Amino acid sequence: MSNEEKNEATLEKEVVEETKQNDSGEEEFSPWYYFFSQGCGWCKKATPIVEELNADGKLPEILLLDTAETDNAKLRDELFAEYKVQCGTPFFINADTGESVCGFREKDVIEKWLNGEHIPAPPRISGRFPKV
Repeated sequence: MSNEEKNEATLEKEVVEETKQNDSGEEEFSPWYYFFSQGCGWCKKATPIVEELNADGKLPEILLLDTAETDNAKLRDELFAEYKVQCGTPFFINADTGESVCGFREKDVIEKWLNGEHIPAPPRISGRFPKV
């Protein structure tokens, strides 16, 4: 077995481990990912929002993935390559569609995204950043 085949087998195993059963007993995969890093200030604001949304149970579950874990960082990099995304953390993505949200967003914006609404990137400042 080549290294590439081993990597694919490992990824398939991870996908299977991330499934859960729905009400009819069928396995269900959550395509909603939230990538964060422990030292990220914006992630420290976003993580409680994601946890609150998950606890509420009204919207699809978002899997919380710490990029300090090698497998999570690898998955993030694969999704970046597949969907041609460039982003740091926090980073949200629907692995089925590639629809993503880069950076911190308030709870209402994440709810809209989970409900299928496209969330545009925030405006970029052109030129030099203002001095503080």
